[in-house]
Amino acid sequence: MRNFGDSSRFVTKLKSEGPALLEAAEKSGRSLQYKSFRGVKFPEIDEKVYLFVELARSANIPVTEDIAKERALLVKANILHREDLGNTQRTQN
Repeated sequence: MRNFGDSSRFVTKLKSEGPALLEAAEKSGRSLQYKSFRGVKFPEIDEKVYLFVELARSANIPVTEDIAKERALLVKANILHREDLGNTQRTQN
């Protein structure tokens, strides 16, 4: 089991300040739950990175955050290149 250090101070502080914190939250009218999910800014990039991670996991290949970020940048570059090619073809016609 992990040792998170001396938590007795935290527990004592939470016991003493907990009711006041709950009361303040109720008065503010804000929910004590997490914020709702905002959604994805770039769904095409998100979908392709998700598929990449799924394939890597199915092949037992670990995917770090840096690898996922690099893949997202490659997907973005591919999308921009594809859009650039489309614009070039339209201007030539």
